[in-house]
Amino acid sequence: MGAGYVGLVSAALYAQKGNFVSIYERDETKRKAITSGKATFFEPNLDQILTELIHDGRLEVVTDPVPAGPLPDFSFVTVGTPSRRDGSVDLSAVLAACRDIAEWMKRSSGYRVLAIRSTTFPGTTCGPLRELVEKFSGKRAGRDFGLVAYPEFLREGSAIHDMLHPDRVVLGEFDERSGNVLEEFLQEFYSANLPPVLHVSPTSAEMIKYASNAFLATKIAFVNEIANLCERFEDIDVRRVADGMGYDPRIGRAFLDAGLGFGGSCLPKDLRALVKGAKENGVHLRIPEAALASNELQPLRVIRLARELIGNLKGKRAAVLGLAFKPGTSDMREASSVKVVRALLDAGMNVSTHDPAAMPDAARFFGKRVKYAETIRDCLEGADCCFIVTEWDNFRTIPPDLFLDVMAQPIVIDGRRVLDPSKLDPRITYRGIGLGKRVGLALRQSV
Repeated sequence: MGAGYVGLVSAALYAQKGNFVSIYERDETKRKAITSGKATFFEPNLDQILTELIHDGRLEVVTDPVPAGPLPDFSFVTVGTPSRRDGSVDLSAVLAACRDIAEWMKRSSGYRVLAIRSTTFPGTTCGPLRELVEKFSGKRAGRDFGLVAYPEFLREGSAIHDMLHPDRVVLGEFDERSGNVLEEFLQEFYSANLPPVLHVSPTSAEMIKYASNAFLATKIAFVNEIANLCERFEDIDVRRVADGMGYDPRIGRAFLDAGLGFGGSCLPKDLRALVKGAKENGVHLRIPEAALASNELQPLRVIRLARELIGNLKGKRAAVLGLAFKPGTSDMREASSVKVVRALLDAGMNVSTHDPAAMPDAARFFGKRVKYAETIRDCLEGADCCFIVTEWDNFRTIPPDLFLDVMAQPIVIDGRRVLDPSKLDPRITYRGIGLGKRVGLALRQSV
């Protein structure tokens, strides 16, 4: 139920392993696209997999949430749980999906397992979701059907790899039978590659998901603030600081790459939900709150750098390279680029943008206020400053001469540390997040 990143990737890979999978998506446009073998988001290799599975009949897209065909042995709820204005979780899609599954269960005489993969606040699976399914199916969790909170830990852009090679599987089982039956299915799916399986309560599984995302977001926010401090010194590179920290096994190097903050469909949303839910339970989560506040401000760091280098930004031209919240995806939800572009427009700059995957969605965020360039060169043409906002690989190989040849002023503010300053012409003014001024200068002078 649900054909977003988690749902569509899961359905495709379950089918690829020999299962027969039906997937339902409420959006008719998305259903038609998937039926033709096209995902409605960018995920490497997924279109090819979908095309083969649809052709072979192992994956079908159903138009009725309660189809008349054979009942599923396993039902996975993978619909979105977006934020409400107050930060709490909107459960409407999850409740609707569970209601539909309950209608399936009503006419079933066998034991079925319902797995909740959508991110829900602790207490939701055993609370309102269980109560709804029992009410409309006439059956009891544990006795008539299995119920498991089965959180996902997939990253957009590498969801296929993460699905096939997870670090762990967390099964929040309503009872022992529920978890064991789902684990048997996963043992077949992963075979010899089955990762560690942790059996916990549904509420614990839900908390593991939120706590994991909150911790990763906190690491990012922390290193970004350290990066901002590093820029105040002449001879510090935050990357070397992160390397030194990362050798400590208690810390680790992952998620210590400084930049313009975290975005996407998970981290910001989940932190807001965690903070809001904690307050409703009488707990003030100061560290996640601070991470959220820091992340709101971090993208604007490049605006301050631009003013230091250019002065008044009004009437100047800006080239923004990168719109997706991370490479390997077209997703612009909560992307740093949105805050950067809007701040540049508010400052009176003329903005040109380019992204390898996110251009079709960009107009939804900026309308006709910016130029949508088809190439990097076209984006840089006549610009007074270039802002690199997403770390796409093809940005790493931009010929250094291109900045000199087509820009009005060869000023580059690297929000993701994509470029190697040692390979840039000294005539290019380069500033990178977390890089001391003289460090970058020394690297270029050593060439």
